[in-house]
Amino acid sequence: ATPAIMLFLNHIKYNKGKRLNVRNGNFIYNNLSETIEFTLKDIKKVEVYLTPPSYDKRVDFLYLGSFFYTSIYTLKGDRIELSSLIFNAYDEFFPEDLIERKKKLFPFMSNGPE
Repeated sequence: ATPAIMLFLNHIKYNKGKRLNVRNGNFIYNNLSETIEFTLKDIKKVEVYLTPPSYDKRVDFLYLGSFFYTSIYTLKGDRIELSSLIFNAYDEFFPEDLIERKKKLFPFMSNGPE
């Protein structure tokens, strides 16, 4: 399978049942087992894992740049991992001082702690 198909299937697998609603500066995250509510003041950092062309703002000939994921770390110790398939506007919701962009050749999501 091509890397794009593998990334797509990986992102579908690890985002099943996840939602992030944003209303008036309040974030409400739901997955199959829990709900976490937080505001910008509750966020420690936001890590965004981008392909090298997206990270470097270069032309993306393989179109893999549309696949990235965002990890939101709260001050309470929660980690919320969201695929670009369901949340791709990280730069519209989080201030630059919270965002850490990271380069990852193939931004596959993991089944790490949330």
